[in-house]
Amino acid sequence: MRHILERSVETVWRDIPESERRGVDYTKWRKTAVQVIEPVLKDRANNIYVAEDENDGFAGYVVVGETKNVFSPAGYGFIYDVFVEEQFRKSGVASMLLKAAEDFCVLRGLEAIKLEVADNNPIAMKLYEKTGFTSERHFLGKRIER
Repeated sequence: MRHILERSVETVWRDIPESERRGVDYTKWRKTAVQVIEPVLKDRANNIYVAEDENDGFAGYVVVGETKNVFSPAGYGFIYDVFVEEQFRKSGVASMLLKAAEDFCVLRGLEAIKLEVADNNPIAMKLYEKTGFTSERHFLGKRIER
């Protein structure tokens, strides 16, 4: 679990726009991130699927659960995080993990699965689009000049 927590924290940090990371005390931010991410990983309602190589070495993971929000009143599957070790990228591991997340939703009778991807991660965006994900909303931001 610690292995996955560390990678999840790093994934979230990389997805934060550079303009928002400037001046942030990483140690303090990390402590807060762990407090948010760890309960998601420990929640028994969520599943963590781990991919291994032929020698039982760690290749990646996906964290998926069920949720709903005011924008989507029907429940849906939500992918909290996907991570694939560098040497296994573009080898089909991510697609396999996404399929496992989709199977999780099918078993629960959910009709949709969603995720969030940062604009600064075009490789992941391309993978998600290739596996059938489409844009539903745009989260826009603007830096305010002082």
